[in-house]
Amino acid sequence: MIYPQLKSGALVGYRALQLYLDDLPDERGKILDGFTPEQRFWFGLVQKTRMVAKPTTLEYMAQNNSHPPMPPGVNGIVTNLEEWHRDFAVGPEHKRYRPPEKRVRIW
Repeated sequence: MIYPQLKSGALVGYRALQLYLDDLPDERGKILDGFTPEQRFWFGLVQKTRMVAKPTTLEYMAQNNSHPPMPPGVNGIVTNLEEWHRDFAVGPEHKRYRPPEKRVRIW
């Protein structure tokens, strides 16, 4: 299971970024350190959810928590989103590519 609140939160945040970029068109496509605003958004999502844990802690979380430990949770979220595939030009030749017919979209 992926984190539904994180996925929906990611989509709300992404939409907020798009509204911001609509209001400030000079910012759209602006490259900073080699990355677009959209790509930097995804980096922020990953940084928010990163964690360091011992293998025993990860095993405990996997057995006793309704949410998967990261990074599978983040990978499950982004690989289901068309926006992520588009922003990083992820295609069938990439490891994290998920075909559109296998992507889950609830919101």
